[in-house]
Amino acid sequence: MKTNSQLNVALHTLGHMAASCGDPMTSEQLASCAGTNPVVVRRILGVLRKADLVASARGRSGGWTLTRQPTEITLGHIHTALSTPPSKPQPTRGCTIANRLDTRLEAALKRADRSMRQELEQTTLADLV
Repeated sequence: MKTNSQLNVALHTLGHMAASCGDPMTSEQLASCAGTNPVVVRRILGVLRKADLVASARGRSGGWTLTRQPTEITLGHIHTALSTPPSKPQPTRGCTIANRLDTRLEAALKRADRSMRQELEQTTLADLV
């Protein structure tokens, strides 16, 4: 699954969790809200749990909850949790054009990523709910 669709499912499920006012929601409930499979939701929420954005509890009254207030969770936090680090281009031996291209492309992608993250940090989960 691509990060864009993961981000979409994550935002949708986190939005419903924020709107639940702290009441735990099951992965089945969240999957129904997001129009996807509970396994997909559990996989994404597992990643978000490792980033300390959500918590889960087992049992009859268990489910998923936010670990912070929606005003304290930014899109940047969510995006960072779901993102895998970009792979570094492998240097091409003996070709100055390829080496220069790799170096400049890497620098440009770092600047773009920095700008995107700054923008995402300005929007909280509460802004979406």
